[in-house]
Amino acid sequence: MYLIESNATNPNGLVLEVLKTGDVRKLSAGHIMINQLIGTCLEPMANNIYLRLKSDKGEVLKCYPLMGRYATQFLIDDNGVMYMGKIDNFDYAVRFAITDHAWFYDVHISNLASSRTVDLIYTQDIGLATEGHITNNEAFNSQYIDHKTFDTAAGYVICSRQNQSQAGGFPFLQQGSFGKCVSYSVDGFPFFGLDYKFDNKIGDLSRKTLNNRLYQYDFAFSALQSEDIQLADMGISQFTFYGYFKPNLPTGITEPIPMEDIKQLHSQLKEMQTLSGVSQPSDVQCPAQYPIHEKFPVEIDLTNTVSSAPLTLGEVATLYPNRINEEFEGAKLLSFFTETGEHVVLMEKERLVERTHGHIIINFTDFPHDTMTSTNWMYGVFASHIALGNTSLTN
Repeated sequence: MYLIESNATNPNGLVLEVLKTGDVRKLSAGHIMINQLIGTCLEPMANNIYLRLKSDKGEVLKCYPLMGRYATQFLIDDNGVMYMGKIDNFDYAVRFAITDHAWFYDVHISNLASSRTVDLIYTQDIGLATEGHITNNEAFNSQYIDHKTFDTAAGYVICSRQNQSQAGGFPFLQQGSFGKCVSYSVDGFPFFGLDYKFDNKIGDLSRKTLNNRLYQYDFAFSALQSEDIQLADMGISQFTFYGYFKPNLPTGITEPIPMEDIKQLHSQLKEMQTLSGVSQPSDVQCPAQYPIHEKFPVEIDLTNTVSSAPLTLGEVATLYPNRINEEFEGAKLLSFFTETGEHVVLMEKERLVERTHGHIIINFTDFPHDTMTSTNWMYGVFASHIALGNTSLTN
């Protein structure tokens, strides 16, 4: 794992942890974890930047993630990580750099084909709390993060504030761009969509615009869509997204941080990179003191989804001949109870709800501290939470 500190003398400065796959493990500042989901080598990181190829009418033709394990190569330097790759006759580089209180994604795209239209989708999972607070219950934590969006001269800006005191403050995060963002999302449920559980395809990435829904729910996850970028034959374009963190915003969100302040931090970072010889996304060659890393091989692929076929009414009748309190949506059977009190939920109901159905397995013993529990989810996540005895202290 690679550890990048924005300022080794500042205990509250940003710290970026990058895995050998190129995926971000954690972004933190002091005791506060800014992201929500800790990255692992087994599956891709939650946040990314997506390049979308579009038709003349604005339909999304193709979509490509640019960072983490999806990049061909990545480079670690004093200020962050740079991802490089080539896809569908595009050369690209994404530089992810951190300062004490802000981070920047400088995206450089080179079109190697005839003129085309693209846009960029920036995403970031949001924690804004201590690591223990987040990992104990991510959904609970998400519900206490207040989101506000502002339509500024640079398009939409997302501001998020943790409403539960964390390490003596109420952490605040602002995200936006130096270009123009034309749509947004603040929660992962409308962004990923209900069908994501079945086909592993992110719903909003295939739509012309994001959902533009101010939704404070169980998965704090921001997304911003850039305006369309017209790339001429062999044309080049650059776009910058940013995140700005404050460890404490005592009052509620009233207005965004001025863009001039954000751009000043970006300029200072660029000057510091120039002095230290750090490469930029537009550089053809990288300095020798910062070697390029090939992608770390991932032997287990957890990104593919296996989805079963729904049970027919005849199959349900064979398995459960006696059913009571049946629930229908039109002609589709959604759920029912058995005569002995079990609640049976079918695939058709799981498709309709955001909060997935789960089942807790318990082995009861005479001694509470020896009782083990395991939480399993209908869409195929098993033993997601295992506890022995007290479910808060020994999970």
